[in-house]
Amino acid sequence: MNGARRWDAASNEVVKSWVTEVKSINEDLRTQGETLRARARDLEQNNDYVARYLNLVETNVIGEGVKLQSKARTNRGKLDMRVNRTIEREFKNWTYAENCSRDGRLDWEDIQRLVARTVARDGEVIVRIVRGNDFKIALYDADFLDYELNREATKDNNAIVQGIELDRAGKPVAYYLWKMPPNKVPSIFGMPTQSPNINSYERVPAEDIIHIYKSDRPNQIRGATWLAPVMIHLLMLNRYERAEMKAAELAASKVGYYKTPTGDYLDDEENADGYGLPSSINGVGFTELPQGVELSLLSPEHPVSAYSDYVAGVLRGVATGLNVTYHALSSDLTSVNFSSIRAGTIEERDNWRKWQQFYVCHLIRPIFAAWLEFNRNRLGLSSTAADATFVPRGWSWVDPVKELQSHQMAYELGVTSLSAIAASQGKDLEEVFDQRAKEKELMQEFGLEFGPVNPMQNEDETDE
Repeated sequence: MNGARRWDAASNEVVKSWVTEVKSINEDLRTQGETLRARARDLEQNNDYVARYLNLVETNVIGEGVKLQSKARTNRGKLDMRVNRTIEREFKNWTYAENCSRDGRLDWEDIQRLVARTVARDGEVIVRIVRGNDFKIALYDADFLDYELNREATKDNNAIVQGIELDRAGKPVAYYLWKMPPNKVPSIFGMPTQSPNINSYERVPAEDIIHIYKSDRPNQIRGATWLAPVMIHLLMLNRYERAEMKAAELAASKVGYYKTPTGDYLDDEENADGYGLPSSINGVGFTELPQGVELSLLSPEHPVSAYSDYVAGVLRGVATGLNVTYHALSSDLTSVNFSSIRAGTIEERDNWRKWQQFYVCHLIRPIFAAWLEFNRNRLGLSSTAADATFVPRGWSWVDPVKELQSHQMAYELGVTSLSAIAASQGKDLEEVFDQRAKEKELMQEFGLEFGPVNPMQNEDETDE
């Protein structure tokens, strides 16, 4: 044999300049995480597609907030309606801004949306539980965890990795947060100190911290911005679009220039003593030119005809990297039809549902459990009152009649429940029943009665 068996991707001449060094994810984040975060924030402020994507994250993952359904049961295993209503009422009262956030500025829905947006942009966020006379929440940027605060484990001390104290098993024990905002941290000659003083940080026990980030590799302890795979595309596209806009503006301005027989440059002195040519022509008319001098118009052909196709092609790659549909990211519906938008939207919503469950597991449920434990004695609750389900927002389909028909068929076949149908639309079945009972009483009070709706008849009329 002339050669040994090998992977071309590891040894081919085409890829010899490709990265070959293997580093841990934590080392990559220590050296590059802050740069990625700074650039992601710049894109949020100055890139319209990133602003759109972050708004999609807020709207589709959180929407109007995740709803609580308390599931406390009696000793006989039945739902305890009295206890459940008490828990839901008290938790709803806590969700107001003055009750749930330490600074009194964010209500519970605001906190959920801000957490989702921050994790997508920065890669991580720190939620601190503050227990005192009341149960409060405080949010911290990832900036409050110092990448350079590291300490090796000793016989008497745990290891500290990028501001997080870890036990022997790698479980967080405490978080070291800057006592002052990171932009006001003491520095030497304008640069942050390279040997952090442990007294500059507040040590917060891990049971009071919820550190939310997406893990891409095992043993990862910090998060990276979700925009990282598409940052270069977004930056270059932004520069290209601005260049095309400037070129189009120049083309629309009909800029002209002078040509002389000799091609000599007309400086200011020559203009004054010899030719006396105008420096600009702002009106419609033109000045009579000296003999031998002609005026030509600069007519760049911009925007180029391939502009929209190029932008659309780049945005499709960006949308793929962000796991959203092209039409959702670009708001461009010119090339979609019912079948394509349906297939793309179904796949995209599956992705949003995944992230809904991510926030239920990493934010909603831990906060509710901690709130319930804090208020258990005050509300007179037993340990069995901790059971609850959380209903994220749902979506209605573009063809609601067919959607309702499919729900009806699934219910009659016994493969779903009314609770599941309501949850798919982001509704609480108990609230629906409560509203319907009140409506029925109100209709009887006014002597009104509404007949059933025949969706098949409405569909036939629409088709005709």
